[in-house]
Amino acid sequence: MMKSRCHVSLVRLAFVLAAAGLLAAANRAAAETYAIQTVSYVGQAGDSVQGVGIQADGTLVVAANISGGPLVAGGVKELGQGNGVVLRLTPDGRRLLSATRVAKRVRDLALDAGDNLYLAADAEGAVKLDRAAARLLWQRDVGGTCVRIAAGSDGTSAALRYGRDDDSAPGAGQLYVFDPQGKPLANFAGHRNTLDVCVDSASRTVILIGWRQANAFDGKKKEPVQIAYLRGCSYAGQPKYTLYDWSTDNDAPEFINRPTNNMADTRGYRCAIGRDGNLYCAFECAGGNHIFRWEPQLQDGQWRSADAKQPKADQFHAFYNSRAEHKTFMGRYEPASGKYLAGQGLCGRLSSGRANAARVVNGAVAAAESGALLLGGTSAFGLPLSFTPPETGDYSGGSHLLVMQPDLKSRAYCTRFQAGGQTRALDARHVGGKTVIVLGGSNNAKEPGQFWTKDALQPNGEAGCGFLAVLTTDATAK
Repeated sequence: MMKSRCHVSLVRLAFVLAAAGLLAAANRAAAETYAIQTVSYVGQAGDSVQGVGIQADGTLVVAANISGGPLVAGGVKELGQGNGVVLRLTPDGRRLLSATRVAKRVRDLALDAGDNLYLAADAEGAVKLDRAAARLLWQRDVGGTCVRIAAGSDGTSAALRYGRDDDSAPGAGQLYVFDPQGKPLANFAGHRNTLDVCVDSASRTVILIGWRQANAFDGKKKEPVQIAYLRGCSYAGQPKYTLYDWSTDNDAPEFINRPTNNMADTRGYRCAIGRDGNLYCAFECAGGNHIFRWEPQLQDGQWRSADAKQPKADQFHAFYNSRAEHKTFMGRYEPASGKYLAGQGLCGRLSSGRANAARVVNGAVAAAESGALLLGGTSAFGLPLSFTPPETGDYSGGSHLLVMQPDLKSRAYCTRFQAGGQTRALDARHVGGKTVIVLGGSNNAKEPGQFWTKDALQPNGEAGCGFLAVLTTDATAK
């Protein structure tokens, strides 16, 4: 006998409610596993946290542009002039150890295995400080604005100068590679729009990520399409591999639409060497018919599905019922060869079931020693929040932190501390039996109550200032 529409609707409603209950229970468990140590304002309106790092003893290092406020009101060591400041904090983030002024403006921060500090210092180039941020070890001009910087474990570093100061379409830019003493090893042009760089000392590889604007025949006519890439180079700039970056030549084996229509716009935004030694990348795609459904290189001239390496997960990690909203794809690769190891998506979900935006432009990606992948960015409504800070409203979007299980099959944790803003920097490290997570960026809370603080170094702030958060969890937790 045919079931009534009312009965079917009730069954569907029961299923949705049951799924929501399971999700809520899982989120409560995750919230109890992750302990928030501090959430703090940083600076004044227009200020922001640009880089964070965790040293071997747990000391937190923060690179921020701070124009005023309590964090720079006391004794500040002067290694430069301006608002670019390096803060050193206790492992819980609740006590300031030192503040050092280094440049007019800072854009990024990196650490090597010796805990030395590397800064992208905007117009003042690339800077290396000792681990205590007390001594300038070297400073190098990069012919313009130094925006991103990376350091390998052995102290080899790479600085990226944008072609134009645009965080979405900066042009090819220029890469500058330095040995640990600051001696220039090479400089070479980037590829397409180059947006980030990282260094793998084990394989002596400099890795670039970005995208290009192109036009491709989609079966009916030529249409514009943005195509992401990931490239590994020698220290001298010779390409070792290029992933994705598919051709728009209809006759090429790697024609972007050869296996099927792959016309969703894609961009590569962030890359980093994780604490486990693997390469982690964060991309955006505007649609479900994206290039990350395929292995990033042809195998014997053939397109191979990447489904087996993208584990099935819940609706927040699948791009069905989506349109052109920007969603995130995160991938794990071997840095030496570019071999694709695993991947996963992230999107929000509206109450209607439609996918919603989860972006990583100006964001961050990192990985702990366990291989747990961490992602920071900005998002619209519909994140799968494990913890919603009190008094920040019920809007489930904002400057988020996502932690994925090492196998990328499910989330370990997801939160945001405000209903807007931008997570710009992220790091995670095992210290004393715990995994410490530090993140920072900028907030846009219009009223103080819209941004949640806890045991804050700076409990009060203005709309548009910076923020910092520290969390810990058991290092053995999956």
